[in-house]
Amino acid sequence: MNTDSDSLDKLKNQPDFFSSYIGEIWYQGDLSLLNLPKVSIVGTREISEEGMARTRRLTTALVEKGLCIVSGLAAGVDTIAHQTALDQKGKTIAVMGTPIDQCFPKENAPLKERIMREGLLLSQFNPGRPVHKGNFPKRNEFMARISAVTFVVEAQERSGTRHQVSASVGMGKKIGFLNSLADQNYPWVTSALQTGHGVVIRSIKDALELLDQIGATARSARPAKKRRADGSSRREVLRELLRAAIDHKQPPPISKEETLKFIAELSERGILAHATYRLRYGMDVLAHFSIQKPTHDVAAEIAKILRS
Repeated sequence: MNTDSDSLDKLKNQPDFFSSYIGEIWYQGDLSLLNLPKVSIVGTREISEEGMARTRRLTTALVEKGLCIVSGLAAGVDTIAHQTALDQKGKTIAVMGTPIDQCFPKENAPLKERIMREGLLLSQFNPGRPVHKGNFPKRNEFMARISAVTFVVEAQERSGTRHQVSASVGMGKKIGFLNSLADQNYPWVTSALQTGHGVVIRSIKDALELLDQIGATARSARPAKKRRADGSSRREVLRELLRAAIDHKQPPPISKEETLKFIAELSERGILAHATYRLRYGMDVLAHFSIQKPTHDVAAEIAKILRS
């Protein structure tokens, strides 16, 4: 996991994700991608040749503008969006409708592994649990939550994509419908357009202008703060957390971003390499991690941090 600990400090500026979402998030990969401006590209599993081409063109254009591509790891539009983003040296986040230790469809297992290495996997569902039909609308709502805009390339009248569109409208977020889809006059598309949240996208220029209107452009990283408000240093925060972990005690009451910095510190040292993480956000902040393939002497690395 190649987490940028400085950029993690900016996670506190994402209220849609970290303040209004209460629940558990399992993830693998680079959590700092949540700091990037993000857009969803979604649509049908049974994509046409024209839909493939449109998805590639749109994804390429957005990646070139510094946008991180969010999609659902499904067949069709999702697969093309993820693959194109990575092939164009961009960033992508897969929000899964299954627990993070599973993959649907199974044929996307290699793509899932690539995203884990080069991007970020997210799941709201506990590992080892069965997959339920209701997982996928929840997944779509979560994708809407973390995306500035949702672009819908191609879909059918009963497409599950309509759940993400409905969630986006409820959150006051924009949805870009490619004109080939808007021309189908599906009720859920027409309804979104009538609210003013839906916009017809007839060209790449239209998509980029929509992003400019809402300010969804690449942001430069700001320097991380060196000390907390109470005057303690990041090292002192790490010591507190590590001692609590070693003694199996409740972590001290520190902020979300400081907890994430702790995770980043261990990741940088290789302690959390190839790990699966669970974060629970509510009244208290808890961070749990399990090492799948330890590559370092964890005890020795922790001792180094405590001595520093």
